[in-house]
Amino acid sequence: MAVELLNQQLEITKEIGDRRGEANALNNLGSAYAGHKDPKNAIELHRQALAVARELADSRSEAAALGGLGIAYYIDGDPGIAAQFFEQQLKIAAEIGDQRNECYALINLGEALTSLGETQRAVELLNKAFNMARQSEDIQGQANALFNLALALDRSGDRTHAIYQAETSLELFEIGDLPAASVVREKLAEWRK
Repeated sequence: MAVELLNQQLEITKEIGDRRGEANALNNLGSAYAGHKDPKNAIELHRQALAVARELADSRSEAAALGGLGIAYYIDGDPGIAAQFFEQQLKIAAEIGDQRNECYALINLGEALTSLGETQRAVELLNKAFNMARQSEDIQGQANALFNLALALDRSGDRTHAIYQAETSLELFEIGDLPAASVVREKLAEWRK
C-alpha cells in the first residue's frame, strides 16, 4: 500500500515538473523498498534521487539519497560500499549544519564499520552520535547509537561494557515506545547465556 501511494506521489511530481518533490519521492520510495528488504530496487531509486538532487544542487536531498544508498547496500550485504555512502552523507550533513542527518550518518557508518571489523573507529563515531542525539533530545537517536555501540564493543571483545550499553539503549527504546526494543532484548538474552 505505501509503495503504491509513493509511486503515485512520484508520478504526480513528474507530471507537474516538481523536481525537488521528485527527488523526495524517489528517496521515500527507495526507503520503502529498503524497508521491505528489496535493496536492488532501493538502490536504483536512490541513485535516481541522487542524480536529481545533484542536478538541483539540493544538498539535503543529496545527503538523504546517499544515506539511502548506504542503507540499501548494507541490506544487500556490502558494508564496505555502504560505509562509503555514509561517509559522503556525513560530509554533506556536516557542511550544511544538518545535525539530525549527521547523527544518523554517524550511527549508520558506525554500524557498517563494526561489520567490517573496524570497531575502534566505530566506537568513536557512535559515541559522537550518542552525544549529538542527547544534545538534541532525540531518544531514538540515543537508543540507536547506544545499541550500535554495544554491538561494536561486543565485536571488540568487551562483552561487559556491551551489555551495559545495550541495557541503557533498551531503557531508551522503552521510553520512546520504539519497536526495536525487542531486538535489544533478544541480543541481551543471547549475550547473558
